[in-house]
Amino acid sequence: MKKIFFLSFLFFASTSSWSQNLVPNGDFEQFHHCPSNVNDIDSAKFWSNPNINTPNYFNQCSSGTATLPATAFGYQLPHSGAAYAGIYQYWSTVTNYREYIETPIDTTLIQNECYHFEMYISSADFGKYSSHNISVYFSDTLVHNAPLSLLSIFTPQISNVANNYPDSSNWILVSGDYTAHGGERFLIIGNYVSDLVMDTTNVNPAGYDMSYVFIDDVSLIACSAVGMNEIEKAAIVKVYPNPTSSVITVITKTNSKTYQLKNVVGQLVLSGTLTATQQIDIASLPVGIYFLQVDSTIVKVQKN
Repeated sequence: MKKIFFLSFLFFASTSSWSQNLVPNGDFEQFHHCPSNVNDIDSAKFWSNPNINTPNYFNQCSSGTATLPATAFGYQLPHSGAAYAGIYQYWSTVTNYREYIETPIDTTLIQNECYHFEMYISSADFGKYSSHNISVYFSDTLVHNAPLSLLSIFTPQISNVANNYPDSSNWILVSGDYTAHGGERFLIIGNYVSDLVMDTTNVNPAGYDMSYVFIDDVSLIACSAVGMNEIEKAAIVKVYPNPTSSVITVITKTNSKTYQLKNVVGQLVLSGTLTATQQIDIASLPVGIYFLQVDSTIVKVQKN
């Protein structure tokens, strides 16, 4: 099954906007070994821990504390696939306690080039607080065994917008654009705001005195590629509403009379014939990410 997944992933990566993603294993699906405990972030390929704390990695393959969706920090399905990461934003027992996750970027960033960053986060219901304080820092060097907190060391270039609080029921998007200084080769995700000034909201009075988020589907794409892909796709295949919980409408300008809808592991879940405007009912499918293929065009579809 894993071989099927990796082949499917490579297929989609070569034919869709995901081909532009400069974050290797941004969905945390690939691993060196199935994690046996929750603190094993290094088991996720390309991801590591930049400081001395213990960020977490969750995967459905695990039979130990790293399993999901019923995690030690609360219940949460992945935004896509079968894995995600998790970090403390705040913990009352240790001043400025922070956890971070780090990954290399597939190519060194080019000076004055614009890059679009995205990730999805969800708050763990284990904690009392939700906080919008989460950011990304782009580094030209690998950070390893850094102090307890990176607050006094780095200033992040992209931060979540104010009042965009994650909750434990949904995944929310954190995104932003970054104009590179040139030479950046790594990115580090975490909370760079001190306890004294960070913003929290009490979402679970019975929870522990902390704030914790799950992280999934991290991507970094050249801004020019984002616009070009959307224009090209819109000219050939249009899908709406997207995301949806029931029916999508597909408008196509191609000569193709067929479509295929596949899940994230490359399994065919729906197929059929197309008219110029075609409705496809996906209400019976599980929540998650799917890929609609019409000829050589592939469009990502999100089922809520």
